[in-house]
Amino acid sequence: MPFNAIPVLDGAITDTFSQAGQAARLGELRWVPKEKLTKELSSYASGFEGTGVIVRFVKATAAAGLTIGQLARSTMSSGAGLYNVKSCDAAGVASPREIQGVAVGTVAQNYYGWVICWGPCRPLSADGGIVALEALSSHTSGQVDTNPADGTEGRIGMALEDDGATGEAFWAFLDVL
Repeated sequence: MPFNAIPVLDGAITDTFSQAGQAARLGELRWVPKEKLTKELSSYASGFEGTGVIVRFVKATAAAGLTIGQLARSTMSSGAGLYNVKSCDAAGVASPREIQGVAVGTVAQNYYGWVICWGPCRPLSADGGIVALEALSSHTSGQVDTNPADGTEGRIGMALEDDGATGEAFWAFLDVL
């Protein structure tokens, strides 16, 4: 396993919790091997070629919580507050550090759950028009968009395939550790 310093996730990747200490401390990372991903997430059942992903433990603080495929953005700029998140509501967040990952399940307001922060990611949605191998940045409504060449927006990953229609899930490599 390439990430042997990061513990393997014990429970299901889509589990949610009412208290922080039930699965991990806020911001903690876990390794999720390919075998677990392909068993628990239907979007990984076919076409997944990676060895696994890294997930981060976060708290959904906005009234709407998080839904599958949404980018999770920090509601605070430092400390443990970095891991209090809401659906990304801004295009081109300048600091990729504000993006904590992509939700793989529904996390209700004031609940805790896991977001993918590194690795191949399928439950990601875009605004349409993304081409394979383009750099990605945040967009409104928890989606991603192409990252402008001038570098004014924080790069959060790379498209592994064209995204198709607006809101359609596609493969991307996410890197917001």
